Order: sequence, then structure tokens, then C-alpha cells
Amino acid sequence: MTHATPPSDSTKPPKAKGQNKCREIADVWRDLGASPIPVKLFAQKEPDVTSWRQYQTTQPDSAQIEQWFGPKRGIGIVTGIGGIELLEFENEVPWTRWCRDMVDAGYADDLRKICDGYLAKSGGGGYHLIYRTDEPGGNVKLARLPKGVEMLRYIERDGAFKTSGDLIETRGVGGYVVVAGSDPDVHPTGQPYRRIRLPEHYVQPFPKLHIVVLDDDQDGERVVNAHIADDRAALSPAPDHLHHVAPELRETMFALARQQNQREPDQQKGEHRSELSRPTGQGVPGARPGDAWAAVTTWDEILEPHGWRRDHSTAESDRWTRPGKSSGTSATTDYNGSGLLYVFSSSTVFETGDEATYSKFGAYAQLNFDGDLEGAARDLADKGFADPLRAEADSRQQRVVQLAIQREMHLEADEVARRSRATRDMRIPPTRSMLDAINHPLPEPAQLVDRLVIGEGVTLLSAQNKTGKSTVGVNLVKSLLDGGDLFGQLATRLPTDAGVGVWNAEVSAATYERWMVEHGLSADHADRLTFFHMSGYAVDLMLPTWREQAVSWLRDHNVKLWLLDPLSKIYRGDENSATEVNAWWMAVREIMSQADVPAAFVIHHAGHTDDDKRARARGSSAIEGDPEVVLSYRHGGKPGNFPPDNRRYLSGVGRIDGVVSLTLDYDPETRTLAVDRESQGFTTDRQVHEDETLARAAWKLLDGAESKRDDGGAWVSKQQIKDADTGFGDKKTLECLSRCVSRGYLVVESTGNGKPDKVRRGARRPR
Repeated sequence: MTHATPPSDSTKPPKAKGQNKCREIADVWRDLGASPIPVKLFAQKEPDVTSWRQYQTTQPDSAQIEQWFGPKRGIGIVTGIGGIELLEFENEVPWTRWCRDMVDAGYADDLRKICDGYLAKSGGGGYHLIYRTDEPGGNVKLARLPKGVEMLRYIERDGAFKTSGDLIETRGVGGYVVVAGSDPDVHPTGQPYRRIRLPEHYVQPFPKLHIVVLDDDQDGERVVNAHIADDRAALSPAPDHLHHVAPELRETMFALARQQNQREPDQQKGEHRSELSRPTGQGVPGARPGDAWAAVTTWDEILEPHGWRRDHSTAESDRWTRPGKSSGTSATTDYNGSGLLYVFSSSTVFETGDEATYSKFGAYAQLNFDGDLEGAARDLADKGFADPLRAEADSRQQRVVQLAIQREMHLEADEVARRSRATRDMRIPPTRSMLDAINHPLPEPAQLVDRLVIGEGVTLLSAQNKTGKSTVGVNLVKSLLDGGDLFGQLATRLPTDAGVGVWNAEVSAATYERWMVEHGLSADHADRLTFFHMSGYAVDLMLPTWREQAVSWLRDHNVKLWLLDPLSKIYRGDENSATEVNAWWMAVREIMSQADVPAAFVIHHAGHTDDDKRARARGSSAIEGDPEVVLSYRHGGKPGNFPPDNRRYLSGVGRIDGVVSLTLDYDPETRTLAVDRESQGFTTDRQVHEDETLARAAWKLLDGAESKRDDGGAWVSKQQIKDADTGFGDKKTLECLSRCVSRGYLVVESTGNGKPDKVRRGARRPR
């Protein structure tokens, strides 16, 4: 292993402070034997230098440091060079547990000395311990959570969640780390890296310390009820020395860290090669040599002949001390009934790491045959254990049984978790008798807008694409705040001190706010309208952190109507899953209840539908199953096309008696929707539009048909009308042609058998 020789004076004090503190800090680290490198701002802690790996063996010179480090920079050091190594803890929980274990093992003084060199807290709430050692290793993950389980590390400035399954890891040869004194913008949270002291009570004996994780705060740090306070007294960013860790102490540090590992290995060392099933002697029928031998052999019989000594036992496992060491835990066996050997120490013949566990046979092969599984199997077969002629089907069957047991355990765990959550979230609904209903009738639900928007519950608006669904929301907000009639006809009821909160995930902040200005909301009421512009932000109301944020935001702005536009960009689950949709509606209801928000107006896209059907919500039927009122909003054209005119059609059903059906006229200049009193309804309006479209096409054809004249004037054939670019099929063309005759747009002459033949202009010109 190659790394630069550390300076002879590792306690050299920092250089005099000047204006450029970043360069001063980099100089101190260089004097300590490290290779300082610049780190980019706002870029996930990436190095800001080409080929940073060259500095694993060579330090940058003074000119490079002068060039790299300006007043506002991120500072990193390459680990490995100069014997420098980092032990990183993802949050306060593994850090506190490790400190406790170090003190319990008798290493309190060593812990204090290491931390006096360099202990820092990262911008994401992690803990960095940097020291010097004779032979730094590579980058190793010492402790991890079970597969599929992740913890929240921190929340980035843009609202994104950073999660990890790692608890403790190292940075050595081939790694680098950001150090204290860097600009806070190096870290995605915008929080600084800072040196801290180890609180003195950390190195006192721990009689019994229970770590209880209460919650995640908004900075992504764990809040721990351990009665341990972080000493936040200011320290200089750069250390004046790094403590040297001897090999045996380093081994103990890593072993104690590995004791927190919770990840099971993919496979056990020593039981994955086909040599175990080769025919090599006589034995018990139906079993492999290693299986038969392990069934009658204890771990003491396997380990003690090679110098291992049982240290002590706990309810979780048996603890072992390696050969050549007087005390301390170097390995465990039978952790939680697994029957496996897990080795922490790197000073043995066994491999270490979260994937390195050994069955009894695997350990036997490693200790006695240098890992030769085939040789170990032959040896046991010669001693009379098992029958190596085991059929391959037996192995497959055993694996199937193992997987079945694991699957059953997962299903049981899912059921326990479901019941636990149901119990935690359970709210008992009120009980009333029919006599109560007669003698003490409940009031009808309030209406925020007469016969349209419920005042206590959720109103869902499903709208065709290109209809202008957000415009409905803009009109609703203005009428509620100004107290005017919605669409010039429907009375509104919103307390004069109540606020409206708009969660806009549809368009940019500038666009939505311009729409409100164009619509003419009075400045007297503008302070009651608050926007939460969500474009580009991963907001998920199924997460407790976001539910708490929503409740706080709605309360702070006294919101009594919560407008969400649109559902598809705020809801993060599968729209077609009734289970996920219902869970999301429950989250919305929970937020409304906790924030004292009586009403919500949710805008959603319509799914594919027939021309004459209502605009039904896209996705699972559960989307329309929860709201008290479901509104349909569409234009008069074909679904998915741009509107043919300014008419819009609004109708609905729900827990308001007689939900109105309205035709609205849209004014694009003011974005105002008003009741169109000349409309004859969706079906008639659409027929008029289609008839006028066909009539205009026919009149255009007749402009060039002057040569086709007889006593009745110019004409075109029925087939020419069918071939015109109207977008109509033959059936609809004939229906429109018949109505155009009755409206006076066209005149049709029929053949002898009564079929339309010649088409002429009528007395009335189409619009």
C-alpha cells in the first residue's frame, strides 16, 4: 500500500489567520500530511479538480492550493495518503452506541484522544472521526440496516429526501471527505460542517443507555432521547494534530462498529460450490457431509482447537475473542438463532464485512483446509459423515422450504405492521340511534358555493384536457375572497377573515400568479390568498414529514379552502390502485382535520370517454369514491382536442341536493367564466356547432362550382360533401346534412329513390 509519509511534527499549529480562511485551512491539512482538494458548491459534494485520484499518493503544492482555494470554497481531503483514515457514522444513534461500547470495553481515554484530534458533524447530521494509522484500508461499510430498510439522512434544500441503508463506514485509500470550514453550500442541506468536542459524559461509564429514536427533524438529523447533549462550543475548523491509532486499537474500533450491523448476507461462506455433492465415500443417506457433521458438532469444538476463546454470552449471541488477544469481542456465533459465525476482526483467517458469515462447515473448511470446501467435504465423508451421493433435487427442495419459511415470516410481519398502524391511526366514529336522528337532526353540510361546492368536505373537479380546468379554480378563488357570485350567478360563503391556500403543481409560479392578476382580484383581499408553488418539488403527503409540513402551512395562513391543482402531480402513488388512492384520501382528510380546514377543492384530469359522456376522473374509481361532490367540466368538441369555441359545460353529482348544470362563456382576456344564458345545452350546442362546420365546408365547395349550373344554380354532389375535411364520418355527415336543410343553410335534391344527390346553398349563410 502506497501513501505519503506523514510529517514528523503532527502537532504543528495552524498558520496565522488572514482573509482567506479556506486556503489557511487547506494549508493546515497539507502540513498534517493530507492532500486537500477543492469541492464544488451545490453539486452533491463533488471534487472540483481534474483527476483528484492522483493526490492519493502526491500532495498538491502551495501554488495549487493558492489557485484552488478562494474565500468561498468547499474543502476536502483525500484519505489514505499520510496514513489518514475516516470513520463515518450516519447519525447520532450509531455514533452514541459506538461511543458507549468503546467506553464499556475500556477505551475511554483512547476515544477522548481520537476526538481531540478531529471530530466533526456534517451538514447532514453525520459524525466524522479522522485519525492517522499505519496501514489505512479501503472504503468499507462496517454496519448497515437490513435489506429493503432505509433511514432518513436529511432533507435537501429542494425538499428531496436523502435516505441510506448504511450506519457506519470508513474512508481510506481511494476515498475523500469534506471537512470543517467548507462553505455551507457544499452540502445539499445548506448546513455547515463543523468541528465539535466529545462531551465529557460520553467517556464516563455507561450504566445502561437506552437510545430511543423519537422523530426526524426538518434538518434531517435524528432526535434522540438519550439525555446526551452535543457540546456546541466553537472550535477552529482545522485540527492542530491527528491522533495515531495503533493496529490493535483500530481493530477494536472496527469490531465494535461491526457489532451494529443488521444486514444478513446473500449467502453463507462455504456452502455454494458444487464440490460438496460429489461422491467421495460412505455416510448417512440423504445428507451432505457438512450438514451431518454440523448437526453433532458445537462451535466450541470448532473454534477452541485453533486458539479462539469464548468471551461471554448474551441473549442475542455468543461472543468470541480471537487468538492472540486477551479480551474483547472479535466474532459472534448464533446471532438471533442464525447458527452462523460472524467475524469482526481482520486479524484472522476469516473474511470480514457485512456479507462475510460462515456456517459451521464453512468455518471448518477455512480453519483446517484454507477454505478448500471440496477437501473438507472429502475429509468429513472419510470420517463417516453423510452421503455425498445426495440428489440435486434434495438441495432444491431444501431451498424451496427455506424460501417458503422466509416468505411466511414476511407475510406475518406485514400483517403485524398493518394491524399496528391501524391501531395507531384508529379513530372511533360517533354512534347515533334513529331516535337521535328524529329528535336531534344533524345540520345539512354547509355549501361554500350554492349548489356546487361543499363547505365541509372535498369537491373534485374532473376536466377534459385543454378545457382550462385551472381557470375554474381561479374564478372560484376570486369569487370567494371578493364575496361575489361565482360565474355571476352562484352565491358564495367564505368568512371574511378566512384564507384560501392554493397548491399549484400545474404551471409555473409566475404563470399562476399572472392569471390571478389578470382576473382582477381586489388588493383588499390579496393578503388572504397564499400560494404553495410545487413544480419541481417532490411533495408526498403519504410521508409523515410532509403531512406535518402541510398542517403547519395551512394553520399558519388560516386556510379554510385548500385548492389542490392537479391531483395527478400532487398524488405520488398509482392512480389505478384503489388501495393507494384511498390511503392518499385518508392522508388529505387527516391533514384537513388537524389543520382545521373544512373544505378542499381538488382538480383532476378526466380519463378517455365517449363524446357525449361526462368527464369522468382518470384512474381508479376510488378517486371519485371519496369526495362529497364530483364535478364534470368539458368543452363542446371532441375529448382531447382544443375547444371549438368559448363555451364550457359544468355539471355534477354529490351530497348537495340538485347540483347545478351550467353552460359557461369563457372570456380569455380576463379569464372570467360567466353563465351563458343563450346556450341550449351541451347536446344542442354541439349539434349547432357541427351543422355550422358542415355548412361552411359545403359553401366553400360551392364557391368553385359555378360551372355546375342548371336552372337551380350551382351544386356539388353528396359525395363531395362526405369527402370534405370536416372530421365527420359518413353517418354523422348525413345527420348534419339533414339538419342543415332544416336550418336553411343548404338545399338538397334527391334522386328518384329518395336519396340525397345534389347539394345547393340555402337562403341562410352559416356563421
